[in-house]
Amino acid sequence: MSGKAFIREGKIGAQIEDHYDWADDYFGKIKMVYLWVDTNPSGNLALDLNGRVVWEYYPSGKLDEVKHVENLRVTYLPRKDIFLRAFLPLNPTAKQYALNFLFSWAYRPMSRLYLAYNEQRGEDMKLADRIIIAKLSYLWNL
Repeated sequence: MSGKAFIREGKIGAQIEDHYDWADDYFGKIKMVYLWVDTNPSGNLALDLNGRVVWEYYPSGKLDEVKHVENLRVTYLPRKDIFLRAFLPLNPTAKQYALNFLFSWAYRPMSRLYLAYNEQRGEDMKLADRIIIAKLSYLWNL
């Protein structure tokens, strides 16, 4: 490991806050417990893992639902001008699963090419949505 920390950062926490539930269209409270670990197995590879359990409450105080959400993110830099990122947000409670990839290439200073692939899957892992996006940014000589 050459003196570098394998686990760069880790958090365990809890919070209570007011929250707007976009899926159910109401404003209530949530209680959440979470665990987050950010690792760096090598100089060009980062692995981040977090998980949460969220209790959502109606404005009346009655429990609406309990959600379990896990996220895995992998970032790999094969060269200084290129990075690849995979993000896997999983919500088994709502039976929602996603797979997201991002490729970035800095072909000139302050100029980048991005290619993104996002896929959403629902119950029984059936494909719900898929999108591929390309973005090119270019800094003109000012």
